[in-house]
Amino acid sequence: MPTQIVLNVHGGIVQDVFCSDLKARVVIVDWDVEDPGGDGVLEVVDARGQRDLVFVQQRQADHLDDLLGTDVACALLAAGIDLHATPPIPTEDP
Repeated sequence: MPTQIVLNVHGGIVQDVFCSDLKARVVIVDWDVEDPGGDGVLEVVDARGQRDLVFVQQRQADHLDDLLGTDVACALLAAGIDLHATPPIPTEDP
């Protein structure tokens, strides 16, 4: 089964990251900076010399099992997404 990642976003801000592989590296890059003096806010210059502010943060993901019983899990089920479904066992052609 491929690695599954769920981002929980409220108000344009990543609140939670859930992943089936806890070794996955999670990096958030947010160009919607409201507080230029905030932690993790950097000024970058693009190839054309334009300056912009960006928020960059590394964080540890929670395991998908931590979704159980949450509003995020309810939203996924309502959308017909079952992240805990067991994949079918491959069969050999006769």
